[in-house]
Amino acid sequence: MSKKKKRKLQEAATVVTPIAGKKKMAAAPAVAYMIPWLIVLVAVLPILFSDKTMDPVIPVRYIFLSAFALLFVLYFFIIKKQVTAIQFPLLNKAVLATAIGFVAWSIVAMWGAINYREGYYEIARYCLLIILIIIVWITTVQEETALLKLCKAIVFVAMFHALVGILQFYEIGFTKIPGANAKPYGLMANRNLFGSAQALLLPFVLFVLYKASRVWKWLASAALALLVFSLLLSQTRSAWLAAMAIIIGSLLLVMIFSPTNRKKWLFATTTGLACSALLIFLIMSGDSEGELKQSVQQRAKSLVKTDSTGDESVYNSNERLKIWAKTMKMIKDKPIMGAGPGNWRIAVAGYGTEGLVWAKGEYAPDQPHNVYLHVAAETGIPGAILYFGMWLLIAVVALYTILKPANEEQRILAILMLSGLATLATDAMFSFPMQRMEHTVYISIMAGIILGLHAKNNVVSKKIILKKGWIYTAVAILLFNLYLGYAKYNFETHMSKARQAEANHQYQEVLDEVEAGKSNLITLGPDVGTSLQVRSSEAYRQLKEMDKALAEIKIARQYHPNSSRVYNIMGTIYTDMGQFDKAIEAYQQGLKITPQYPILLKNLAVNYFDAKNFPACIATIGKMEKDADSNYFKSMIVEAQKYLPAK
Repeated sequence: MSKKKKRKLQEAATVVTPIAGKKKMAAAPAVAYMIPWLIVLVAVLPILFSDKTMDPVIPVRYIFLSAFALLFVLYFFIIKKQVTAIQFPLLNKAVLATAIGFVAWSIVAMWGAINYREGYYEIARYCLLIILIIIVWITTVQEETALLKLCKAIVFVAMFHALVGILQFYEIGFTKIPGANAKPYGLMANRNLFGSAQALLLPFVLFVLYKASRVWKWLASAALALLVFSLLLSQTRSAWLAAMAIIIGSLLLVMIFSPTNRKKWLFATTTGLACSALLIFLIMSGDSEGELKQSVQQRAKSLVKTDSTGDESVYNSNERLKIWAKTMKMIKDKPIMGAGPGNWRIAVAGYGTEGLVWAKGEYAPDQPHNVYLHVAAETGIPGAILYFGMWLLIAVVALYTILKPANEEQRILAILMLSGLATLATDAMFSFPMQRMEHTVYISIMAGIILGLHAKNNVVSKKIILKKGWIYTAVAILLFNLYLGYAKYNFETHMSKARQAEANHQYQEVLDEVEAGKSNLITLGPDVGTSLQVRSSEAYRQLKEMDKALAEIKIARQYHPNSSRVYNIMGTIYTDMGQFDKAIEAYQQGLKITPQYPILLKNLAVNYFDAKNFPACIATIGKMEKDADSNYFKSMIVEAQKYLPAK
């Protein structure tokens, strides 16, 4: 009998004919499927941009992700009431307990911070991550067999993302997509994060390669080749190491725990590595100008070479090590409470910048490029234990599922998701993947699948009923995230407009934009931690309203007391007011943070001259690297020397 006829017979058998005198049987409620929602999420989120905000991707994607999670909870938990109870095995409870513990501890740590307002975004974003993990966890329990569809969708996502980066690198297409550094940055606005995003897509592509039909295996193979290509072009060392982590990790776990797949997996891994090596050789051979080859070689060398006499990649590595050392000093000084969520970039400059590239004031880091040190520095050792304890527990859950799966497919899926988290753990040593929304989604899917498989395989005697209070709490958290996303978008939009108006000398417009963008939730922008009050104080100064200018810059100092730019503007305001001693004090404070900041040295020298402190004026000019030879400062030295006592 054909499948079509069988289906018709089955459908006929399910039709209920009402019996005379009896009521018709109630139709079963329609089931709403969750996997299509996740497919839409992974497809749409990474293509969202905004040319109005200072960071082109974070605010708009944060809003979309918050809205997605909110609609998901409202639709499936409240409107459809499809999820009324959830399986909570002991290990899953432990994961959730550590997650809630970290949120609670972060709130405590926030109130001891220099700028506690910066903690709102960090804590809310972490709560959003936890809710997303639970969403995927529930989806896995209800629709485990449909997870392959999600992975297939990610295969197309991976191919598209890789092609964007490749075409971008060769200046063929997608070149107008906004980005922060050298191409390719793909859809991630940052080359390093483009590389790490590509690495995080590997587990899903490998699962399709393992499980799907022949046509899909070919598609997954093509996606894999494109991912290797784009990873190479990303020139991101942390992403290379992360990719190796999943290859080696999955191979070891399969060899140890999956006897039926050992030979096949070993052969596939060997073949894949050989093909990757050949592909890399062909790409490098086609590099006629040699720039890519040189860059890749430098970065490969820097993985093992750390002396200060090396090339630019080695220099960057040494710079990062110095920042790590300062971060460890922060942890040592505040081992319990930390600097407070979101306050690393505010506090780290207080530990000095001597010997670092940001001593010149042109650049200020907002990340230590190490998630482990970052979390410990902001929330203390207890916060780090809770935060990383959650991920370690998820790894334990994955190992439990690998040891006791319902079937071999589950085992391989758990192995790949665990290897994907190993990829994250590797990349987190040298980058900041947790800060991006698309990375958050990939990580949530991996962790949620692991917890969902464990919950499905370990049915407890009594499910936990999802009370309305819990659901409404999740809704409230997501609404706050949505509002916070809007506040961040609004802040950056008006900051960008204020900056443009300042460049055009439209100072009243600057003040209007600042007023429209001010928020009690968001205080610092992504550009070297600048507040809106920095813009308004400069505008008031230009409009000769010195009292208002001073009031605004003092608020900016309250938000970021370790910003040399703030002290430079404050000193300039005092200079315009003729209060040279206060101006000198402000410039000196700025130079403690960035001792080679040229504009601070120039302004300090001028104020020393106006204050008739001629020896200090000459000494300050002597510290300048370039401008000391200008006619202006040469004449200033000549004039100052007239007032020095004869030797």
